Amino acid sequence: MTWAKSNSGEIWFNDKLIQGPREAQRGDLGSVHPHKRSEPFTTEADTRQGRAKAAKWRKAWTDGVEEPDTRERSLQCTDVKCGQKWAATPRDYDATFKMHWLDPCGRHAGHPMPTENGYRVLEETAKPKTPAAQVTQVGFIIRPDERDSDRLWFECQICGLNGNHLATNFDKFAARHQEIRHSA
Repeated sequence: MTWAKSNSGEIWFNDKLIQGPREAQRGDLGSVHPHKRSEPFTTEADTRQGRAKAAKWRKAWTDGVEEPDTRERSLQCTDVKCGQKWAATPRDYDATFKMHWLDPCGRHAGHPMPTENGYRVLEETAKPKTPAAQVTQVGFIIRPDERDSDRLWFECQICGLNGNHLATNFDKFAARHQEIRHSA
C-alpha cells in the first residue's frame, strides 16, 4: 500500500490516480456533448485582483474612450477668386488646405499662405430621425415602416403577432386576423 503525491497535485494510491488537478477543476463532463465542454477560464487580472475589481479595471480601460471623428466633410477655399471644394477628415483639414494652397499649378501659386484658416467647412446637416407616430387601431399598434414607405409595421395587442404588411390592404389583413385568431 503506497501513497504518492506529485508536484502537480496529483494523488496516487497503489499506482492508480485518485485525485488530479484537472479532474478536480473540471467536474463530471461525461453527460455533456464534447462540442459543448468548456474549461473555466480565469484571466490573470481576475486571479490577481479578484473578479469585481478586475471588472472595474476593465471598464475603466475600455469605457469612455471617444472614437475620433473620421467622417469626411466638404471644405471650400475662402479666396473669392478660387472657391474650390474638396473633401477631408477633421484631422486633415489644415494639411489638405496647405496642399491646395501650395499647389504649383493652382490659382494660389506664388502667393503667401494666409495667417488664418483659408477654408470653411461646408457641413451637410443631416435631418434628425423623428420616430414615427404610433396609432392603435382594431387591437393593433401601427406605425409606418422605417425601411419601406409603402408598408406598415404592426403588432397585435392580444397575441403579440408583429411584422410588416402592405399599407394598401392592411385593413383586410387586420379584420381577417381578428376574425380567425381572436373571435369570441
